[in-house]
Amino acid sequence: MFVVAEGRLAHAIGAVFNLIYESKIMAVRLKDLRKEAGLSQYELADKIKLSRSLLANYEQGRREPDYSTLVLLSEFFHVSADYIIGVTNIRGRLSNEEEEKKFTDVLGDISNLSRESFEDLRRYMSLLKLKDNVEKERGVVKQ
Repeated sequence: MFVVAEGRLAHAIGAVFNLIYESKIMAVRLKDLRKEAGLSQYELADKIKLSRSLLANYEQGRREPDYSTLVLLSEFFHVSADYIIGVTNIRGRLSNEEEEKKFTDVLGDISNLSRESFEDLRRYMSLLKLKDNVEKERGVVKQ
């Protein structure tokens, strides 16, 4: 009984962390990308023809960009839309066949996992994303 309760608690904590992390990752990434480009909100808004207040709402997590705006932002910053929304930590699209093969191999490995192992992997990945986000907020540099 203790093991089951512990497992459920870990699952619930992982789910909460995942919700918190995913709701903020796009806002954090948009702000980081803008700062890396050396632009103020006003400058970026002017370049991509958005209002500064709308851009500020994106960066504060109050609003999310529509599809066309997400594409515009990904093209402007030369990153994938998946990176902006937090689906991946890879900034760009896969650039060569070797990287694509590695990615395909990993997907193949994942598809062969049992349902239980797959769910364990998802929870672990959520915790890793949370850890990366915390380290990023603290200024820890990783390659």
